[in-house]
Amino acid sequence: MGLFKKKISLDEYVDILLKAQLELEKYMLQEFHNTFEYQGEDERLKFEVRILSLWLITLFHPSEKLRDKIHDTYCESIGISQETKDMFYKDIEQRYKNYFTAYSMWQKNPQSGHIIGTAIVETIKNQNPYFSLEKGPIPITGDTDAFNGFLFFELFFNVIVKQIVKLKKKVIVKGL
Repeated sequence: MGLFKKKISLDEYVDILLKAQLELEKYMLQEFHNTFEYQGEDERLKFEVRILSLWLITLFHPSEKLRDKIHDTYCESIGISQETKDMFYKDIEQRYKNYFTAYSMWQKNPQSGHIIGTAIVETIKNQNPYFSLEKGPIPITGDTDAFNGFLFFELFFNVIVKQIVKLKKKVIVKGL
């Protein structure tokens, strides 16, 4: 039924995704405070939630070209220098690696949802983004925190899935 879809440019598509990411980020910040009774530094929390929300947006777009475009456009939109951009890319690479590893484990075995929860809690709440799920050991996170982390992920995962599926039914992206 592609005849009724609106054709949009890659730039337009990325702008739509980044608007969705911004809304997602706002809701995630509020929910993180509520779920984990977070008492840490707000700027740190905003940074980590921003990366997690960008990851969720890119999760459904396997194209490296699109992921790069999303990240580049995001960096341009906040007006950061090249040096800061390079540091940001290093930060997202480390965090994405853990999030993708946890996500893959969950996809292979739905009983492994606690690993996603652990990755989120360890990175954001415990402020330890430099652990490695690939190299181990897996951080020790309490059962309640790991479960709440997974529920947190699942809530926003479902929100973004619905938004992207709805969007993909409406548009065809030129250049993808």
